[in-house]
Amino acid sequence: MSRQTYFNMAAIAGALLVLGAGCVGGQKQASPDGGVFKTTDGGETWRQSSAVPTLGGVRSFATANVLTLAPDPHHTATVYAGTAGDGLLVTNTNGAEWRRVGGQELASVRAVVVDPVEPCTWYASAFSRVFKTRDCGRVWKPTYDTAKPDQEVRAITVAPNNHNRVYLTINDQEAGVLVVSTDGGATGSVAFRFPVTVRSITVDPKRPSRLYAVTDNRGLWVSEDAGSAWRELKQELQSFAGARRGWELALDPIDSQILWYASSYGLLRSADSGATWAAIPLLTAPGEARIYALAVNPQQTAELYYSAVVGGKSLLYKTTDGGATWKTKKLPSARIPTAIRIQSDKPAEVLVGTYLQQR
Repeated sequence: MSRQTYFNMAAIAGALLVLGAGCVGGQKQASPDGGVFKTTDGGETWRQSSAVPTLGGVRSFATANVLTLAPDPHHTATVYAGTAGDGLLVTNTNGAEWRRVGGQELASVRAVVVDPVEPCTWYASAFSRVFKTRDCGRVWKPTYDTAKPDQEVRAITVAPNNHNRVYLTINDQEAGVLVVSTDGGATGSVAFRFPVTVRSITVDPKRPSRLYAVTDNRGLWVSEDAGSAWRELKQELQSFAGARRGWELALDPIDSQILWYASSYGLLRSADSGATWAAIPLLTAPGEARIYALAVNPQQTAELYYSAVVGGKSLLYKTTDGGATWKTKKLPSARIPTAIRIQSDKPAEVLVGTYLQQR
């Protein structure tokens, strides 16, 4: 797909958001059970949280497919929702209301990250481009383009100890490329080429030279030198069938040596930065659940949520004892819960982004 075709489709999707739910051209739009849902009691009850107040009245992105829910390191109640075709939205009230930022260029946003030093500097990826704003979303400028228009910028990460160091993960068919910028995204160079596509890059906040990469078909990788050299954790995970197909990684917010890794096997835990692993018993058999999102309570790290599809049904699971026992939490949506965000100072408040079909 060319970039122009992509933006034309994105513009149409953005127009549908402004028009609101209903019928366009005689075709019924997606059912309004999407967007974001919120709980204030740890998952017992949920309500839709997709209101967008405008000068023309309150709109909604309740039909939207959410690709990511990104936190703001400067304000605990601020969250960024990147959607597939319905734009980039931000809330400063942990979902009570949202506003749309950016224009046609940000109609579909895969990744969003906020500069850890400059609160109004944000990065967002839209297909093959990275955009940057320095004024809290008022003006966006392209800061990076991939070598080919059919490549996708899958993830953006900013080093916690150097806000000018930006990591970009680019997927090109069956391969992944790590690009590193040392000037805030103005320029970038290839640091490493993975033999498979990469889902995410995570930086250890306590040891920023240590990075983890989750890949589609080669499991979990680790770098100890800020991304120049990488090692696949093949031997460490060889006892767990399916662990080579990775989905999500979460670091313990208090002890970053503790890792939670979701793969085709299920959920695994390491207490030593990936050197050894233990399987976490789930309510489903190994390989039965497709896990889409994973989140750890920043105050009580024995509390975790994960979302999965089991037998064609979308479910949310919660543990308060580090995975010894689990409870199923129902959402008022038939869509897949693709993103989970726990408010750091109010962990009973949780946001879940939904998607109509598998990513």
